Amino acid sequence: MKIYIVSATYREYLMALEFCQQKFSLENQWFQLPNGHQLQFVVHGIGILEATHALTQVASQHPDLIIQMGIAGSFKKEIGLNNVYVVGSDRLADLGAQDDEAFLDIYDLKLADDNEFPFSKGWLFNTEKDYPNFFKGLMHVNAITVNTVTGNVATIEKFVTKYRPTLESMEGAALHYVALKNNISFVQIRAVSNYVTVRDKSQWQIPQAIENLNQVMIDYINQLCQD
Repeated sequence: MKIYIVSATYREYLMALEFCQQKFSLENQWFQLPNGHQLQFVVHGIGILEATHALTQVASQHPDLIIQMGIAGSFKKEIGLNNVYVVGSDRLADLGAQDDEAFLDIYDLKLADDNEFPFSKGWLFNTEKDYPNFFKGLMHVNAITVNTVTGNVATIEKFVTKYRPTLESMEGAALHYVALKNNISFVQIRAVSNYVTVRDKSQWQIPQAIENLNQVMIDYINQLCQD
């Protein structure tokens, strides 16, 4: 299998990259696993536009699987910080129009069909193609993708009421959209670094979240070596 491991930033996959650098040979940017599997790491950039552009280029190489690693904020306090989850469904949450205090998304505005492929009621589900059983063992949650990280009580309440999301990122929906449109297997894994509240970075736990995220990826790579 040819597998791309992608992240918004270099930091989010650095530990897994260093693990591969120490363990495997590198040929034409592909790490060569002993059983024929190949891995390549790509930074796709921050935000929906950068990610969609980079992931479209990745998809043009016709990989067998794309794995997106990243950190995320959680809307739910019962979701533990630093835990790693698979995002089973994602959606664009802030594409639309403000109507005084209300937010109308593009489906409310009748500008798009919320069931036009690859969308299903506005969501992008990871159910079209199979992906490794390893990741099916992690808890699956839903997420929203935004252009502006949420840090306002009124906005939080609107998103929670409208979409009932668990996690929030700035790139997840780009992966789902590009992979579904190109018929490529994919999985999005996220470690929770913070709760979605009024912004207070002193409460964030980014280093530990990234460490746990990378440990999951390293465990998967080790399993790949056994296949």
